[in-house]
Amino acid sequence: QPAMVWFKHDLRVDDHPGLCECGETAPMLAVFCYDPEVYAHTVLDGAAHGAQALATALQRLTRDLADRGVQLLVTSGSWQEVIPDLAAAADVRRVLAEDEVESGARARDGVAAYLRLGLQGDAEESGAELASLVEQHSRPAHPSGCFPAIFSRALTLGALSRRRVAAQARAVLADRAAAGRQGLWRLRRQNRTAKAHVALAAVEASDFHLEMARAREDREVHGARLGHWRWRGTLTDYLVAGDPSAPAILLVHGFGAFGEHWRGNVAALARAGYAVYAPTLPGYGRSEKQALPYGQDLWTSFLCEFVVHVVRQPVTVVGNSIGGFVAASLAGDHPSLVHGLVLVNSAGKVEPGYVAPEKTYSDVAQSGSPLLSPTLINLVSSGLFGLLKGNVKRQLKQLYPSAPERADAWLAAEIVRAATDPGSKGVFTSVFYLQKPRPLNHLVAEMYGGPVLVLQVVMLEAGHCPHDEVPEEFNARLLEWMEGLEPAGTARAGALPAII
Repeated sequence: QPAMVWFKHDLRVDDHPGLCECGETAPMLAVFCYDPEVYAHTVLDGAAHGAQALATALQRLTRDLADRGVQLLVTSGSWQEVIPDLAAAADVRRVLAEDEVESGARARDGVAAYLRLGLQGDAEESGAELASLVEQHSRPAHPSGCFPAIFSRALTLGALSRRRVAAQARAVLADRAAAGRQGLWRLRRQNRTAKAHVALAAVEASDFHLEMARAREDREVHGARLGHWRWRGTLTDYLVAGDPSAPAILLVHGFGAFGEHWRGNVAALARAGYAVYAPTLPGYGRSEKQALPYGQDLWTSFLCEFVVHVVRQPVTVVGNSIGGFVAASLAGDHPSLVHGLVLVNSAGKVEPGYVAPEKTYSDVAQSGSPLLSPTLINLVSSGLFGLLKGNVKRQLKQLYPSAPERADAWLAAEIVRAATDPGSKGVFTSVFYLQKPRPLNHLVAEMYGGPVLVLQVVMLEAGHCPHDEVPEEFNARLLEWMEGLEPAGTARAGALPAII
């Protein structure tokens, strides 16, 4: 009797566990089912040409399976309905599928070309287009960013095997070691070795976070469900609680924190009748820490797409510290997605009389450069990162003056654990490359213009993170204000005004 190999985010024949399990001669039904609920984010990602990438990967998979004498059945519909029906119709006893956590076609050849790239003279050998992409994404703020920028889509779709990348990279490193022993080492090979290290680090970190997510998926923590979501190839997690059809609240953590920092708020706000989401921003907590240009622009884009693809309705967004500034940026750049804005000890300056530049903000942001050299930035950030990582417990106690017991061992351990993840120092270093932010008053009053609640230290008699230090008081103040909001985000007559 045939086995069904169900392709999901593993669209390849190379190094495919399901095909290996079936063997070369066993009868097999190969299936790909396009479920809009699952692939919507991939297809709608215009920045990465997601629809084209998926179509190209499927075309390649169809050809490769045909070379093995297997026809790929491509269908569409809900996984929960289509796959059982197909298995029953084909009298299939085994369904082999990728175990996953989150609800360029010739990628393998592309990796080989990437690893061959040496100095500029290698451009013709490996393709001028690829060389141009590597140069484009290898910037001082994230010098290792070329590999995830070029290959993250292929890794996400499974058109590229992480094990295959690791094997190719290790082969390059082994060649370097052999050449070094023979005294044949040259600058060009050094450049190739650097790219091999980048590729190997990227896939090892990706595999590390995938396994960590598999161990935690769908757990109930702090009275909420823990879910995972892959944004532009980067895996991250989020807490969710409440009826998805209820009015939505989006909670945005601060610098160095993570989604579970809202442990005292998610379940309580859900019990009050809201759908509550607390995502971990890319680069923090247990999220992947790829070599990306971290900053307010990236995190704002992440929140925008999280609201569109996960929450699927406008939100009241609540942000603490730098999360407050990112929340204000979301409200200013995408006001149709935000019903209300709550700033909790928010980062960001107020500049009276600010006049927006004639150029777009993105043009201005890309035109700046850091004051320090990349080498000096790396030295300074390494020292500061080590200092901060070694004093987490003491620093937390200072941030929780009213209830220091809330700065407990679990919170400190999670922050320290995240600081040891692959790529964590690169996230910290990105702070030195942040462009001058837009003033908070410009984002809130001129670009957003909707209902706003501002909660500062003096209002709640707590430290920098009142939502976690005094969660009961914080939740009460937030819910009291939200009762004055209509579903469309406009304040009712006689309702509680915003506290400014």
